[in-house]
Amino acid sequence: MAHQGSVMTRLVVGSQDQILVLNFDGVEFAVTGGCIVSNFKPSRMLFREDNILHIVNTKADIIDTFTLGTDFSDDNNAIRLAATRRGISLPKLFLDKPTFMYSIRSSVGGTGIAFNADKTRLVEPCLEEGTIDVWDTSAADGHLRYLKSLGVANARVASSDAAGPHRAILDPTGRFFVFPNFARGRLIVMDANECEITNAIDISAGRGLNHPAFLTSDGVHYLVMLDTITNAIVLFELEYVGNTIRIARFVQQRDAHDGSPLFDRPGAITGGIEVAKNQRDIYISIRDYIVQFAFRKEGGVARLDYIGKTSTGLKPRLFALSTDTGQRFVFVIQQWLNIDNVDAESGLIALRRDPETGMLDSTPVAKMPNEEFCADHGLCSIVEI
Repeated sequence: MAHQGSVMTRLVVGSQDQILVLNFDGVEFAVTGGCIVSNFKPSRMLFREDNILHIVNTKADIIDTFTLGTDFSDDNNAIRLAATRRGISLPKLFLDKPTFMYSIRSSVGGTGIAFNADKTRLVEPCLEEGTIDVWDTSAADGHLRYLKSLGVANARVASSDAAGPHRAILDPTGRFFVFPNFARGRLIVMDANECEITNAIDISAGRGLNHPAFLTSDGVHYLVMLDTITNAIVLFELEYVGNTIRIARFVQQRDAHDGSPLFDRPGAITGGIEVAKNQRDIYISIRDYIVQFAFRKEGGVARLDYIGKTSTGLKPRLFALSTDTGQRFVFVIQQWLNIDNVDAESGLIALRRDPETGMLDSTPVAKMPNEEFCADHGLCSIVEI
């Protein structure tokens, strides 16, 4: 049963040719709205207040934009009324009806999108074309305006290099974007307001550092990354000099799986990383598990401690921590292909997280298989709104 005073969580999930809006009340998922879109495969989604959703569509190398409105159908009104009676607070804007607005062409191979601090700029790293596209997002109606594309050659990467930037995240100060160019072993730094590249840091020549995440301790900023070749987790201490970020020092590298024989099969097995709001708990998706590390600092010396692993039953394709104060849940999209556990369900699950210890309960609080989403090819992306 949902706890008195719980707040309804709103999720948008994407699969091939559709996006769906879900309620999660701490007990179960309920689909409240959806939209069928032809030639559509969402990679990353960004929500902009009050009701704009931008989505990287990898099937067509475009960015699709949707609006989210309120569905006043009898079924959805009944859902809202039932939640209120159970003591669940509803959001001011109950967005459950996605409507397609328009598509806009981007460079080839878009792999992610990110806003700057005031959400007036959007950047998209494009792996295949080797560029970073920059868009103006200041229009109130949500329309994107193309500004420029920066090639990786501008980041001191040889033009003959085929691999481009991958992923995009904003640093804790809001001043810089960083983009891993993992095949080339570089980290590209961009001024988040001017949208100009200010540094290209050699971090791992010939290796696969990817999936960056920031954390901050005692006013010092750190960068955590996953090595998708050696399956290691790497910690760097950062320094801010002038108009850019530099690596102050390499702090630590350790096996992402802590040497467990469960992960002794060859090949890349790390898939994603999340840092909790407490800046202590770090989670990695790795084969059939989410692995937890803790960032600790003693005598000014930082380190990563292995805490444990939680089985999700299948390969966690993507996962996200809930945005409530205690981050009491983790939402996991399970991999469609099931190799090791034929009885596990693909689709979406919610795991409970202990706000004090950061530990995850392996028994799902709620689950919804792909069949209920009518997602023949599995879910691709998720965002909380």
